[in-house]
Amino acid sequence: MDLHEQEWQAIRQNRLNRAKKWLRYLPKRSTFARYKFLRWFGDGLLKRRYLWSFKYEAVRPALYAGWILTLLPVMGAQTLIASILAVIFRANIMILVALQMISNPLTVGLLWPFEYKVGEKFLKLLDGSNQLGLNVTAREILGHGSIGYKGACFLKITLAIVIGAIILGYICGAISCYLYKYFTQRNAITYQQFLLSKEREASKNQKHPQSLHSNSKK
Repeated sequence: MDLHEQEWQAIRQNRLNRAKKWLRYLPKRSTFARYKFLRWFGDGLLKRRYLWSFKYEAVRPALYAGWILTLLPVMGAQTLIASILAVIFRANIMILVALQMISNPLTVGLLWPFEYKVGEKFLKLLDGSNQLGLNVTAREILGHGSIGYKGACFLKITLAIVIGAIILGYICGAISCYLYKYFTQRNAITYQQFLLSKEREASKNQKHPQSLHSNSKK
C-alpha cells in the first residue's frame, strides 16, 4: 500500500467515525426486532434494504413523513404509524422513528399551540372572504349544534393543529432534505477525486520549488 492509499484509507476512516457518531442517536435494527407489531408486515420486513438505506431516495421521504408525523397530534401511536409509512413510501425507518422523539409530553405544550396558530392563520388567509365556506363553524357543519359547543370547539382546534402540523412539517422536511443533500455531497469525495487533488498539489509544488525550499529553511 503506497502513501496515497494509506492517506485515502485514513480519510475514509475519519468519515466513517463521524457517521457513527451521528448514527448512535438512531434506533438500531435490533431495537426494531423487539417490536411485536412489526411482525404484522411479515418476517422479511427487517431484511428490506430501503428501510436501512441512507441514500437520498430513502432519506427524503423519511424526513418529510417523519416531520409531519411528529407534529401531528397522534401521540401514543407514532412508532406504529412511522413503521407503516416507512413501508408505504420505501423510506428509512430509523430516521422516521427517530424524528418522533421530538414530540413528547414535554414539547407538545409548545408545539401544538404554535401549530394551531399557523393552521388558524392559514385558514383565514385561504378563505378570508368566506367564499369557500371555511369560516363556517364546525357546529353548523355537523348538524346545527348536535355535537355541542365544546365538541365544535374541539373539532376546530384539532383541524387547525393538523393543518399547521402539515405546513410546518413540510417546511422542516424541505430544510432537512436540503441540509442532508448539501453535507453528503460536500463530504462525498471519491478516490479518483482524491488522486486528482494530489496530482494538482504535486504539480503546484513542481512549479514553485524555490519557495518551498526557502520555507523549509525558515
